[in-house]
Amino acid sequence: MRIELARPEVVREYLDARAALREALEAGAKLDVRAFEPERDPERRIAIFDLAGYMRKDGLGGLAKMMGLKPGGTDELRRAILGASNDDGVVGIMLRVDSPGGRVDGTDELAGAVALAASRKPLHVHVSGTMASAAYWVGSQAHRITASRTSLVGSIGVMTAIVDDSEALTREGIKVIPITSGGVKGAGMPGVPVSDDVIAMTQEIVDKTAALFVDAIAAGRGLGKKEARKLADGREFIAADAQEIGLIDAVGTFDDAMAGLLEAIADRSRGRQRRARAALAVAAAQNS
Repeated sequence: MRIELARPEVVREYLDARAALREALEAGAKLDVRAFEPERDPERRIAIFDLAGYMRKDGLGGLAKMMGLKPGGTDELRRAILGASNDDGVVGIMLRVDSPGGRVDGTDELAGAVALAASRKPLHVHVSGTMASAAYWVGSQAHRITASRTSLVGSIGVMTAIVDDSEALTREGIKVIPITSGGVKGAGMPGVPVSDDVIAMTQEIVDKTAALFVDAIAAGRGLGKKEARKLADGREFIAADAQEIGLIDAVGTFDDAMAGLLEAIADRSRGRQRRARAALAVAAAQNS
């Protein structure tokens, strides 16, 4: 996870400079291209977060933490997004996504944080690569989703697997005898045959988790549940097709996504100003 903070006016200046540079280069001009580093402004900022790689609640996992590596998991990102949503100095949030999804635990909580932040200020998502499975669960809660042309979006659904290696162990002369307090306690234990009850129990968990996934997508994307369920067959879509079926809002670059976020911030600011003027007019009329 990476967090960047930049002043909206500086971001606009940067985008305008990039557009002018692109036009000049297309016209054959020879230019000295230099990196542009946005200024930091504690008063008015855009927060930019990255959701990248395989998703798990604790990031790199226990072994990595024992080695002193920073985990950077979904729980850390959740806290960071909630912090930005509570920060009056942050006027907008951009979430950049390149993730195939990951573990269920922590995903619903992160998606909830994105939805909550989006209820407080403009929050957009840009896909550069992949936004699949759990990553789409999270990204679907944003106000607006854009994706680069070659990005893949979707893979809506839930899966798990149970390995039944009991016959292989039997051929080796090994028999595992589980000692449990309940009929399906220890389900999936290595060497133990997988019963129909265990399969049915696991399928029920998958189905109920998938229903939560579909409900989240329906709420985040403004779809009916029946429509959302039709999309939950595990398929991935290239960006243009994802836009056509309503999984994303637009195909474009990260610069395009930032320009859209800036416009949303400006619209929100204008809306606040109109409401403030209306309130003042009402107060003036009441005092006259």
